[in-house]
Amino acid sequence: MERDEKDISRARTDDSLGAERAGADMSIDGAAANERRLFDDLIERDRYSADARLLRYRRSADRVLAYERGEHPPADDGIALERLVADGTKQAERETTDAMLARERHHADRRSDALRGRIDDDRAERLAQRRDTDEHLVAERKDADTSAAALDRSEDVLAMVAHDLRSPLTVIMANSSILAEGTAEDSTREAAEDINRAAIRMGRLLTDLLDVVRIEAETFQLAKERVDAGALLAEVRHIYGPLFAKRGLSLHIDFPATPVIVVVDHDRVVQMVSNLLGNAMKFTPSGGVVDLYVEHGTTDLELVVRDTGSGIHPDDMPHIFERFYKRDRDARRGLGLGLYICKNIAEAHGGHISVQSELGQGATFRVFLPSA
Repeated sequence: MERDEKDISRARTDDSLGAERAGADMSIDGAAANERRLFDDLIERDRYSADARLLRYRRSADRVLAYERGEHPPADDGIALERLVADGTKQAERETTDAMLARERHHADRRSDALRGRIDDDRAERLAQRRDTDEHLVAERKDADTSAAALDRSEDVLAMVAHDLRSPLTVIMANSSILAEGTAEDSTREAAEDINRAAIRMGRLLTDLLDVVRIEAETFQLAKERVDAGALLAEVRHIYGPLFAKRGLSLHIDFPATPVIVVVDHDRVVQMVSNLLGNAMKFTPSGGVVDLYVEHGTTDLELVVRDTGSGIHPDDMPHIFERFYKRDRDARRGLGLGLYICKNIAEAHGGHISVQSELGQGATFRVFLPSA
């Protein structure tokens, strides 16, 4: 009876220990849980081995006692003492095993707590960094939105001002032309011509500013049509021939021998060539030469403008196609928009513009325009 009660108590202890171990295992995550399971497996193996040894010892003792009982009088007190000693040994071994298990579990819990603490610290640090990043991004987005809104407003104002100024400039140009043609006094005619030239120049600047606004707003559009390159060059010569002659410059235009038909925006190409010729005229001294010709393939067109002017400084070469960039700060030489607009006209056609220059040796601009 006493043995059955001990077995029942031992079973309850095992169940309690198993429940405690299961509860502890559920509270440990990651590497600590794996380590505990491995240690528990080792403890169970050791306990099973100890129980097997004790069982073999008890069976051997029972056989000896049974043999002695056949030759000697019963010795129940001795058997009980032997069994009590065996049970005490087994209990001592189990207590030792349980103590080792508790100690290892305590160490595993400490390591698990330390690991969990590091994980929590890392998680908190990542959350703090994420909050800082989000706040920084929100601030940057707010600044960008504010800057974009301010830019949009400034471009809208610029577009409205440029558009509204064109009407009075048209009146000034028309009346100054009438005065220049209808007066017999040289002084009055010269004054009217100066007014007309100034109004034309202002009109050109306003047109450039409007084009910049369209480019930045991505509303810059082309109206392509079939154009004869030779007729286009003739139109340019009609406009710029007298201006070059007046400045003592030679404008050489090489017309193609046969008609070259391309599909481009006529007005934008004339504007681009005019900007390049005006640029060459400004930086080529009197007596210089400016060449204009075309090189063409089956469907493509390349416009070439070459001058014998002062050339472009190497430091300026990477920037000449930038908006508002000027080689010098002379306000009389425009706003630095001509080459920027030329670049965007070429790119709007699907082409590109390039320049070659040596300081003091002039410059050559090449504009490639695919027809299709």
